[in-house]
Amino acid sequence: MPSTKSIPPGSHLRLRFEAPPDGIIELNVESDPAIRVLALTPKGLDAFYKRDAGGLAAVFAPPRLVDRKDVRVAHERFSVPDTGWWYVVLVNESDTECSVWWDVRNGKRKKIGLDFLAS
Repeated sequence: MPSTKSIPPGSHLRLRFEAPPDGIIELNVESDPAIRVLALTPKGLDAFYKRDAGGLAAVFAPPRLVDRKDVRVAHERFSVPDTGWWYVVLVNESDTECSVWWDVRNGKRKKIGLDFLAS
């Protein structure tokens, strides 16, 4: 079952998932208004939280898996390293609240359960 949540302006939502055995991920996101979508390894997540006041630019060097700006609809297929956990960060860079829907599946199109949700 897909999930939906509102994200306040200038805020983000962090989702944690366990890496599937085949390492293949299908990520679907829809938002109104547009958001930034990141898929990050644990190191990438650390960089996200340690970024300076200059914004997100410092985060966008490997090991990010996905970085899409101005997303209203995104369908991404990518592989995650066997790190145990990987993260989706949905960033509302606008000045209005957004409603976001997401669905995450493994390479066999089986739903991957959300382990942790934080804003």
